[in-house]
Amino acid sequence: MRKFIILIMFVILLSACSSQNSHKSFESVIELEDVKFEVSNYELKSSNNPNDKDVQTFHKNALYYRFTLLNTGVEKIGSEKIDDEKLEVYIEAHDHLFAFMEPNRFGNNKSNMWRASGSQQAFLNPNDKGEYFLTYIIADNQDLDNVTENALKADIVVLLVTASGESKEIKRFNLTND
Repeated sequence: MRKFIILIMFVILLSACSSQNSHKSFESVIELEDVKFEVSNYELKSSNNPNDKDVQTFHKNALYYRFTLLNTGVEKIGSEKIDDEKLEVYIEAHDHLFAFMEPNRFGNNKSNMWRASGSQQAFLNPNDKGEYFLTYIIADNQDLDNVTENALKADIVVLLVTASGESKEIKRFNLTND
């Protein structure tokens, strides 16, 4: 009986340890592929309602990023279910790039830059790829050649976010090619 109790305690302890480390394993299985960027014009509207008669349109310059994340592991990362963990991805500018960008004063995302739009996949199946498109607003009167020159002075940050909004960073890719 004593051996049986010790065996059960060992199994419980082992399962508790493996569940605590499950998010750590995601770091080694997420890979970055195919990072592209461009600087282009962006149309910003003052209203989200297309039927609004008083919509004002502003033209800004924006930095568009497109990249692919690959899950090389055997477990699904994130979920498509509303009440489950989701992948969230953003770009965090280093000082060289941040100097040219519109700061995130609105708190509408975790990035230090103001994101105008984005498209991201909330999960990655094993051995599957997800494409991500993120657009960030460039501050007024900036030299666009300087923005282009510094566009890769940033990190791509991958979070796993719970339904309650708690997030844990599971991977960070430094894009600097120094």
